[in-house]
Amino acid sequence: MEKPVDKLRIENKPRLLPYEKIIKIFRFVKFNRENVGIEIEDGRIIYIPQKRLDIQSSLEKSEQHILIGSYIMPEYYEPRDEFLDGTIVQKSGVLKWINLRFLDKTEGMHENVGNNS
Repeated sequence: MEKPVDKLRIENKPRLLPYEKIIKIFRFVKFNRENVGIEIEDGRIIYIPQKRLDIQSSLEKSEQHILIGSYIMPEYYEPRDEFLDGTIVQKSGVLKWINLRFLDKTEGMHENVGNNS
């Protein structure tokens, strides 16, 4: 490389995707559906149906606590975007997708949670 990694990180910071660290995960029921709240570093909470988190994380519900310490980047629909069924999105803040970046391999994440407990 032409420059040290630390310098490249600083120079390319504007190009990095805005992933944020997961601080807390909790579950609740609303509209007869199980949902998950994911609290991130800045105090915001991302709400997602449990079923979608199961699919997107490839983890079982009983294992999802190991996501604490990993990183997330939510993508949202813009008002006037179209859902797959053709319905028009009316308001902002409707979750489209979450991108997860795991802290480590599954075994390492289990170990990390065990060490921080």
